Amino acid sequence: MCDGDVCTRDVVYSLQELSGSENIKCVTQTMGHAWQVTCSNETERDKIISSGIDVKGRHYEFFPLQRFPNDHRHRVSNPPALVSVKMPYEMADETVKEYLSRYGQVTRVSRRHYAYAPSIETGVRIFTVANPSGNLPSSLSIGRYIIMFSSLL
Repeated sequence: MCDGDVCTRDVVYSLQELSGSENIKCVTQTMGHAWQVTCSNETERDKIISSGIDVKGRHYEFFPLQRFPNDHRHRVSNPPALVSVKMPYEMADETVKEYLSRYGQVTRVSRRHYAYAPSIETGVRIFTVANPSGNLPSSLSIGRYIIMFSSLL
């Protein structure tokens, strides 16, 4: 699947260069220029998180989602949810935080910036929801805006 000029295969090739084919278990494009990567071990995961990859002149950063999702020894009964939200710059974090608080306690909000222009935001904010309960809808209408949600866990 391609998003503009960058295709998932380009991301896969870059990850293989960095970590080797045997260490990359799954690469899934989630939305826009975002991919979820499953690694064979924590060392490779940490390597990808710390360095990111460069594809066709763009730098991609990776963030941890959950430790060893198939290993029950590392699972928490109700791990925090990371919710990616595409929203306009001028909308206050508190507006969405208030909505998300229906599903758990919002403990953190971070705004994403372009790697090549660190002073410019991408329009994506990551909300951490502790003790999540219920399923989030995929979108919400606030005034004239439609806010898109995507769970990262």
